[in-house]
This record gives sequence, structure tokens and C-alpha cells, in this order.
Amino acid sequence: MVLEEKRLGESLESDTKNEKTRRRLLKQKERIKKQIKIADEKVNQLYQPIRAGERTIHSQSFDETTFEDAFILEMSFAKAFVLIQSPFITPHRVSRLLDALIDCIRRGVTICVYIEDREGTTEQIRRTQQSVKMLRNIGVHVNFKMSIHEKVVVVDGSVCWTGSLNILSYTGKKSEEIERQVDEPLALSLILRFKLHRCSVCTVNSGREQMFVPQPIKQQAKRLGKQFQNVRKKKKNMSFRNLSTLIGAGKSLIQEFESGDRNAGVISVLEMCVWLDAEMMIIPQALIPSVSRLLNQFDSRQYPNSLPVKDASTRFSNGADGDQKDDV
Repeated sequence: MVLEEKRLGESLESDTKNEKTRRRLLKQKERIKKQIKIADEKVNQLYQPIRAGERTIHSQSFDETTFEDAFILEMSFAKAFVLIQSPFITPHRVSRLLDALIDCIRRGVTICVYIEDREGTTEQIRRTQQSVKMLRNIGVHVNFKMSIHEKVVVVDGSVCWTGSLNILSYTGKKSEEIERQVDEPLALSLILRFKLHRCSVCTVNSGREQMFVPQPIKQQAKRLGKQFQNVRKKKKNMSFRNLSTLIGAGKSLIQEFESGDRNAGVISVLEMCVWLDAEMMIIPQALIPSVSRLLNQFDSRQYPNSLPVKDASTRFSNGADGDQKDDV
């Protein structure tokens, strides 16, 4: 009887501890949900359209006689990406900008162009195809969109060009103008409004459906966890148990962190980085496409398991002409 009472007491005590643990985990989960919701709301605030007159911005106006030189100079300052929406496109105008575009791409700048997918005469279709081929041959991402009219350029998420001037087709015979503004919120608003973050080539290259804009916190958490999982499994060949032992944490923490369902804490994440030979770094939003491309190139680089080594006896060639001889 005493033994049974003791067992019953231990069972009740265990149930009480489990219940307390369950409640604690539920509270922690709710707290994390609230933090994610608050962070998402802050990100979503950036998506709101920009109302004119709320702040002072730097702006300049250019016409068909002054635009080209100014725009070429603009592209020389680009560090991460240039997004161009121009309904029409001609080989002549593309050829005028070709050197500046090539220089950007050589520096690692991503250039995405959006033109209108429209019907036309045989000659118009031929010129469009020729222009598209010129751009794609140098590495520009060309996308076709239905029924577009607005002429827009966004550089590095900071500089905007908007107006009546067709960037990739203007002839200089009409009176057209375009305005340049340095305004990050406006740049983000234009990217979202005209869907300039949905480049088909960027989506394939990066695995992200939307580029050049902040991602929701939950989505970022899942991407971060997936990157940790990739390094842990493929690069280090390390199990959950091994990593949890090294950082002195539970295996479940790593599992939930890699699935994006748990806030592991800064210290735990930094400790994981140490053991995975990695380092956390804050990257400006505008540079994410360039950094992602570099990381993808590094991940796809294949190193041979061994290198061919010539036999010592054949390292030096003593041919009939006697041009090469062993050192004495």
C-alpha cells in the first residue's frame, strides 16, 4: 500500500511538472507569435503608398536632350540592382546604353528590364526581338508584361526615375521629360506597385519569388533555418545531436529553429555559427541580390577530391632539342 501511494505521488508530481512545462512552452509560443506579428506589421507599413508632400526629397528633371548622359552616370553609381520598366524598346536606344549596362553587369549589378508584350507589325516585332537579344546576350534579365504604360527606373532601392520618357526607345523628336528622385520609401512603393520585384530570371536564380523588397519575418525565419540546415548537413555532415552537444542546447531547439518555428536566441545562433564555420552578418536590403548570387556561385563550385601529380622523373622534359634541363 505504501509503495502504491508512493508511485501515485510520483506520477502526480510528474504530471504536474509536465503540465507546467506545457504551459510554459505555450506561453513562449504565444510570445513569439506576438513578436512576429509586431515585426510583420512594421514591415507591412513600408508597403503603404507614399503620399506626396509628407517630407522633403531631392529631385531633378531631365528631357530627351539631357537624359542619356545623366542616366549613364547614374548606372555607374549602381551597386546592387537596376530595375527598368519601359513599354517600348528599340535596338538604337539599347545600343546607346549597352556599354553602361555591360559595365554594371561586370561589377555584379543585377539589371531587370520589363517591356510590354504587345502585337505589332513584322518590322516592330523584329526590332523588339533584336533589342531583347542584345540585352540577354550581355546578361540583362528581360521580362514581358501585359498592358504597361508607366516608365519607371529604380536603382538600389533608393533612386527613382519616373515620367513620360521611354527609357529604352525614345527618339529625341518629342518633348518628353523624366524626373529623378532620391527617396527610399517611394522606391519601395514603385517596386511593389509595378511588381518590379517579380523578375522571372531572379526567381529561378535565387529561389525567391520576390526580390528587392523586405520579406515577412516568418518567411525570413524559414529561409534562415533552411540555410543553417544546408550548412549543417551538406557542408559539415553534422547531426542534430552532435550540434546540440557542442552548443549545450536541446536537440529540439535546433530542429525547431531550422524549421523556422522557434526563436533560438542570439547567443545560441552565434554559437551554432562558430561550430558551422559561419558568421552572422547584417546586409543592406539593396545588396541582397548581389550577395545571393555570390553565395549561389560559391555553393555550386565543385572542387576535385584529388589533383593530378606528375611523376618526379617526368617533371622536367629533356627533349631532343635540349631546351629544358634539370637544375644542377
